[in-house]
Amino acid sequence: MASEDLDELLDRIVALYADRVAQGRAGDVDDLLSQVPDEQRPALARCLEMVELGAAPLTVPKPLVPGSVLGGCRIVATIGRGGVATVHRAEQTALRRTVALKVLRPGLAVDPRQVARFRREGLAIARLEHPNVVKIHDVGQQDGHLYLVMELVDGKDLAKAIEQLPPAPARTGADLERALRSDGGAAAPAGSFERAVARLFAPIARAVAAAHAAGVIHRDLKPSNLLLRRDGTPVVADFGLAKGDAGLGDLATSLTGEPIGTPFYMSPEQIEQTRAKVDARTDVYSLGVTLYELLAGRRPFRGDTAIQLFDAIRREFPPPLRRFNPNLSRDVEAVVAHAMARLPEERYASAAELAADLDLLAEGRPTVAGRKFRPHSPMRVALERWHGGVPFEYKSERTLLGLPLVHVKFGRTIVGERTHRGTYLIGLGYLGGRAASHARGWIAVGDVATGVLAFGGFARGGLALGGMSLGVVSLGGLAAGGLAFGGVALGGLAVGGLAIGLTAIGGLAVGHYALGGKAIGTHGISAERIDVEAARHFDRWFRRPLGWITPHFLKVLDRALGR
Repeated sequence: MASEDLDELLDRIVALYADRVAQGRAGDVDDLLSQVPDEQRPALARCLEMVELGAAPLTVPKPLVPGSVLGGCRIVATIGRGGVATVHRAEQTALRRTVALKVLRPGLAVDPRQVARFRREGLAIARLEHPNVVKIHDVGQQDGHLYLVMELVDGKDLAKAIEQLPPAPARTGADLERALRSDGGAAAPAGSFERAVARLFAPIARAVAAAHAAGVIHRDLKPSNLLLRRDGTPVVADFGLAKGDAGLGDLATSLTGEPIGTPFYMSPEQIEQTRAKVDARTDVYSLGVTLYELLAGRRPFRGDTAIQLFDAIRREFPPPLRRFNPNLSRDVEAVVAHAMARLPEERYASAAELAADLDLLAEGRPTVAGRKFRPHSPMRVALERWHGGVPFEYKSERTLLGLPLVHVKFGRTIVGERTHRGTYLIGLGYLGGRAASHARGWIAVGDVATGVLAFGGFARGGLALGGMSLGVVSLGGLAAGGLAFGGVALGGLAVGGLAIGLTAIGGLAVGHYALGGKAIGTHGISAERIDVEAARHFDRWFRRPLGWITPHFLKVLDRALGR
């Protein structure tokens, strides 16, 4: 379907739906979506939703200020603002208790997706009864405001506690205990830093396991969603992105197809939702990333933009923990590596299993991960992902002159595409012709490879092998270099179907010294002519290799030289 035809169809569908909305038939879209290609349907669905929202009567709720009453709660102060909701400290007047009143931002209350996501949080938490899950008391809507009445966790979150810690190698168990508490109480004897971390995370993992048992996947676990009571007890909060059973619906992606979650802590399958199923093991991965950040003093993956970060999570392996904190044991390194395994089937099968290993770690006993977990080698993962058409990157830890000894990087990433109307579409995926991956190392393998030994679609280096190759020695469909061998070869010595060089050997050879079915040059040997100077040159430098390939060549040389 031509792009102009598609544009006309989309314009007609939007106009038709606007008429339906005006007639009170909003929501009747299935027959309209079926008229466009599959890849256009998410964007069209979002567009039709905006048509419906634009036709809805706009009601502006009164602003909430200290003293306002909502859902039986009198607001005392605003304690937090986010992109989705505002949290107030409030007094629940009937029960005379202090609570947290979480209110969806008014501008989002007209969006059914945001309303559904907000209600989801209330339903998800209400289903859980666990001492390390924030409690919810009520959910409701009043005067245009959608709200949750929740337990007030009057401490800090883990993100703020991490900011109070010294650099990773110097961190101790006592440092962590002090950072977690807000009540000024004395910290209990803590032992080593990693054992204190294990004691902190074991109840968190059990709370997540309880959520999974209730059919709820959090999908946005991160330090800022792990709240701390004043005595340092951790509480899992913010289930706004939770995925429940069919009764709660599924918000795996937004209507535009964008993955939901906080990028730094998202699992590979959460990013690649069109390729892999997202299940409870995504929460195990996010807990592993949070553990890594606390133990190493930095996040495992970095990127200047969200797309670069997504690419790193999908392709790279996290640096070893002990590189940043050599005081850690191999057991804790194995626990984190097991939780953060790239393939879901290689991770802990459940958050409960992670909690059990954290209990062992807290007691100073050998862990199951330390005894049994052996991740697939990077090269095995590379082959599996290459076979499945999934982007991948591996860099060896060892470097020389700033370059990794081995760098493997393949798979293509869409970073931007301009449509005929000048709109940029941004996304990710393995699609040909877009932003080829570039591997750089002493041994480099990739869509584009640069190295002493380079192998790729386009390879350049000392020894270059690829579809197109440029090197001291190059082999490829199109090869250029000192020694070039290929379908089309250009070089000092060029060997190929079409060979161009100082010395050229091929079906069609062009050079100062040329040998081939058709030889063009100052001195040549072909079916049409035999030049004595060319015969001396090839006899001196190429007699043995060419004679090994075709004994007939030796007879031609000997005849030309009168032997």
